[in-house]
Amino acid sequence: MVFPSQFMPCVECGESVHQAASATHRCDPERLAEFAVFRMRESIARFEDDLLTYLCTSRGQFDAWLAARQVRGHRLR
Repeated sequence: MVFPSQFMPCVECGESVHQAASATHRCDPERLAEFAVFRMRESIARFEDDLLTYLCTSRGQFDAWLAARQVRGHRLR
């Protein structure tokens, strides 16, 4: 026998909200930020590998060269 839950997660912030109060629920900004980071956890975990892969491409090498040049103060025309 399955018992339906009276609480459901908010799709925006992940907070468990009573179904009767879902219309009046307001997401806490801090919780929104934390939940956004939680949803991006896989992308964050592979960021370094993706960056290294990109920097091995000709476009990535050019962008790295260009960034180093700009940091040294050379201006582009």
